[in-house]
Amino acid sequence: MYGDSLKSFLVSVIVPDEEVLTVWAQENGIEGTFSDWVKDSKVKDVIFKDMLAVGKEVGLQSFEQVKDIYLTDVLFSIENDLLTPTFKLKRNKAKEYFLTQINEMIEKVHAQETEKERSRA
Repeated sequence: MYGDSLKSFLVSVIVPDEEVLTVWAQENGIEGTFSDWVKDSKVKDVIFKDMLAVGKEVGLQSFEQVKDIYLTDVLFSIENDLLTPTFKLKRNKAKEYFLTQINEMIEKVHAQETEKERSRA
């Protein structure tokens, strides 16, 4: 999860559980591999909606909910320098690794919020 102190929203990079996603893909007729599924907009939409529903269920406020997600098949690991030897996330390394995707999500959400404000005026 990433939040910019100058923005009023959160975005998130997610590695779905491959076993769970495999079962879901088979049940929903989604062809391909795990790497294909994380790029599928239907898969992203289902995961995003589920995250929002769980967030509402546990009482998260709107500003505490993510506004966009990026799915990846890149596991956070010691080998790719995204985790410490004690399996803690190296936040700066993760941000650097996914900076392009984070910036794209921020731009997308910012554009959506700007459009909402315009339509209210």
